[in-house]
Amino acid sequence: MTYRSLLAALTFVVTFVMTSCSGSDDYTVITVSPSTCVITSVELGKIPCSVHVKTAEGKDSVYVASITGGNYPMSIDHISGRVFNVDSLPYGCDVAKVTFAALGCSGSLAINSVSQQDVDTFFVATDSTDFRQPRKVTVYAPNGIAKRTYSFEVRVHQEEGDAFVWHKTANGVEALAGVTLKSALANEGTLFVYGDENGQPVVLTALATAPKEWTKTSVDKVVTSPVVYDGKFFALADGDVLESVDGVNWSVVTTTLSQPLMTLVSGSTALYGVTAEGFVCSENGTDWTLQNADEVAYLPTENCSATCLPSLTDNTFEDIILVGTRNGNPVVWKLNVDKTGMYNYTWNYYPEMSGNPAPCPELPQRNVFAYDGATLLLGAQVDGTSVVRLSRDNGRTWGAKELPQLDGVTTPFVATVDANHFIWVVTQNGQVLKGRINRLGWAQQDRVFTE
Repeated sequence: MTYRSLLAALTFVVTFVMTSCSGSDDYTVITVSPSTCVITSVELGKIPCSVHVKTAEGKDSVYVASITGGNYPMSIDHISGRVFNVDSLPYGCDVAKVTFAALGCSGSLAINSVSQQDVDTFFVATDSTDFRQPRKVTVYAPNGIAKRTYSFEVRVHQEEGDAFVWHKTANGVEALAGVTLKSALANEGTLFVYGDENGQPVVLTALATAPKEWTKTSVDKVVTSPVVYDGKFFALADGDVLESVDGVNWSVVTTTLSQPLMTLVSGSTALYGVTAEGFVCSENGTDWTLQNADEVAYLPTENCSATCLPSLTDNTFEDIILVGTRNGNPVVWKLNVDKTGMYNYTWNYYPEMSGNPAPCPELPQRNVFAYDGATLLLGAQVDGTSVVRLSRDNGRTWGAKELPQLDGVTTPFVATVDANHFIWVVTQNGQVLKGRINRLGWAQQDRVFTE
């Protein structure tokens, strides 16, 4: 007996009324006829998931938890004939045993057999169903004639979202031999490393897709604090502000500065820096304005690095975080920036808090970046030991456990972060490493489907 012969004759009309978001009296009426065959709603049920944890003794342990599938909505793309969850289930979920809390359609459902792809069986939502691979689900219309087939997929992450691993992408790069590294930058898929080779300033470039292949070019100045702002490169060298269109060839900018900048950072609407006189900003790299600061007695005097990251409270604001050194101690400063230009704020000094469980470390070499909505600090201690810290409270505390340390890296290095959220580290002895939090590399899926 065929599947279709099992269908009872059924004729009905279901009307869906959808009120517009504007709250007006406009509405859309969708009439489902006896020949209509669509999936109307899908909600996952409870899904078993293996969770890996560490015991109090530091040993690995696994237990099985029950995940609420309704927290991972299923999208229905009638145009392409797909049903899938945009947000994948957590790593470790067992999609060989999927049940559904709700599964609505305009007719009756069948699913293809795992062992026999051309054979349909009844699809019972409450039965445990194997979705380790996409399955074909067919809706048979009430008239027993029309049908529509969907590719039905229950996605699960294949890696832990918050896991981070350093990968060595190159070792003993010949072009780096003998180069004293000063700074690095990533822009539009290209890595730039600036340094000095036997007194000759150089820049080395490589594609992020080919980190073993570097090109070395002699230049006029040793570049530090390279940034990209308003479609151009800016940097510092010998007390000057430089600009470039390619990150390799630089020209000196005539500025209104009376003191040289110690660091440079790019915001959405301006460049920022600090001099011996205080904090300054510029909208064009030429005209600089002195900004207000609340505790000028704690202005940094050396070893400065800064970054810009989105505000934790309002998307019309951003934060500039600057870390420097004064009298051998680290100092942290923050500026709130109103991107609309309506308000101007004062730079605020973050005094060291008594009992701070994770204070900012003093590093003779430091790099500060925006990463995962937080402030990333990479550097090396006096003995060459590398340090990786992440601050999620704008520089008050600097945790050492969220990201792994750079084990085995004991030589000076420079670092940068690219648009794909990879952290790049290039060492004095020719190593190139990269890593990122797994979830930052996951593709963002469409949630709205139109013709």
